[in-house]
Amino acid sequence: MQEKSQPEAPSASQLQRAGSAMGALASLEPQALIEVALTHSATVETMERLFALAKDVQAARARSAWYAAMALFQRDCPRIKKNATAKIQTTGGGSYSYTYATLDKIMGIVSPVMGGLGLSVSYRMKYDGNRVIAAARVSHEMGHHEESGEVSIPIQAGSMGANDAQRVGIASSYAKRYALLAIIGLAPENDDDDAAGPSGPQVEQPRRASEAKAQAGSSQAAGANVWIGQLASPAVTEKPGTTNGKPWLLFTVRGADGAAFGTFDTAIRDFAREAGASPVRIEYETTAKGNKNITKIEPSEGREPGDEGPNA
Repeated sequence: MQEKSQPEAPSASQLQRAGSAMGALASLEPQALIEVALTHSATVETMERLFALAKDVQAARARSAWYAAMALFQRDCPRIKKNATAKIQTTGGGSYSYTYATLDKIMGIVSPVMGGLGLSVSYRMKYDGNRVIAAARVSHEMGHHEESGEVSIPIQAGSMGANDAQRVGIASSYAKRYALLAIIGLAPENDDDDAAGPSGPQVEQPRRASEAKAQAGSSQAAGANVWIGQLASPAVTEKPGTTNGKPWLLFTVRGADGAAFGTFDTAIRDFAREAGASPVRIEYETTAKGNKNITKIEPSEGREPGDEGPNA
């Protein structure tokens, strides 16, 4: 007696045509196609392809939802005002100050807007010797997320009158704040009634890395003895020496355009090393020999190297 042959399983194209008969929903929704495939006893290979398709479609929709939510967030988020001032003492006896928005201030403004759009913030933290490394992650309720990239901040030893735990907390807060503002693409502003601000650099938070890269090159600012631009990598070189039996260490800060500036101030050296891709503004004095000695270094407009202070 001749065995009856088993019916051939439908192909993926046949399943797709069958799904279209169920209406537009079936032709657009991978889950509907999977249901059609199950009713037609599809092969394992066909089911695997449909599950992979469903996964890809879900990932694409989640990614689109993330970008749409971030666009609405940037449109609707209230302005972030700077609410704190940090004063930095240099080893040369001078000082400079700048204003900034604290992390709790920023989160208090952005969290309600983000929550209403299905967005949330989290951080990935790690510690490497005397450095804190943070990355800010913005996630959407549909599953897609984007990260700021890692921000590495040194833990300042024996400074600011803080104990070891407090110094770690200061560096962690600084790294989180820097990373958060990089991923959300916003920058704090000065108060309207205090546009002049305190003495010293008026700085703002960084923007996304892609925006920072667009700031290539340098420009000579209006007025004498001011340089603005991106620093070279490495930004600082050291040269030891001795004068009248007293040792010294000269730091040369170099711009990406080849400009070179000298200083003996370790605070200026550290600032330049931490500037990364963010443009800086350097004020300098020119000596009789033509050397350029730094008198002040600070972030250029729209950038901030961070803050060091107990209230960071």
